Amino acid sequence: MNFLTKKNLISILFVITFAAYSANTHLGDGVYLLDEKLDPTGSVVKVSVSAEQVENLLSKTFIYDDDKRVLAFEKELWNITKNKVYSKFSDDFDYIYFVLNSTTIGQLGFTGRFIPVRIDYENTDLYTRKGNTEDYAEWGSDSKLKGVFYLPRYDAIKDGPSLHEFAHQWGVYICDELSGHWGASSAGGQLGGFKYLKELGNNQYQGSMTGSWTDGFGTM
Repeated sequence: MNFLTKKNLISILFVITFAAYSANTHLGDGVYLLDEKLDPTGSVVKVSVSAEQVENLLSKTFIYDDDKRVLAFEKELWNITKNKVYSKFSDDFDYIYFVLNSTTIGQLGFTGRFIPVRIDYENTDLYTRKGNTEDYAEWGSDSKLKGVFYLPRYDAIKDGPSLHEFAHQWGVYICDELSGHWGASSAGGQLGGFKYLKELGNNQYQGSMTGSWTDGFGTM
């Protein structure tokens, strides 16, 4: 497993039901290392989950745990990361992507989510703006993990949300007055904003992705 644990990024593919492929290596507890022909980089792990876990992973229900308010899906990610991922692999990963093998987003209302564990900008004024070492225990990481990504639909890998969420690791803290996105800026990037921006007067602005002023920020 050394070739896998040296990677800086690991993807977890949740599988609700699947055939027992003999080519995959079962690491125990429903954790499978994919065959090298399917995943030559050794960066994807398949994890089987129960029907109850699937329900939690697709639910926004609030749960109270140790006087901390968390979402059901996030608490389930904690459990799987700490009890399955880090029980099999060393604390060598900067980021972990969770991808549910599903075509629905359930009650979540989003196609992607970035959960910061540590924001480590020691040489900028963004240092520890969000995310800190006290989150490590919840995820099972001692010091390495910087963030966790969650895509409830597998097609979110290719359709844009994965890149959008990864941009949150750095770009989300540029504008203090905005909650995660760039609003009506002229950035035109993955976190929002527009390519063209004009002032309408009375502190109002119009943004567009084209010079025709008809298209707004897209999701792809």
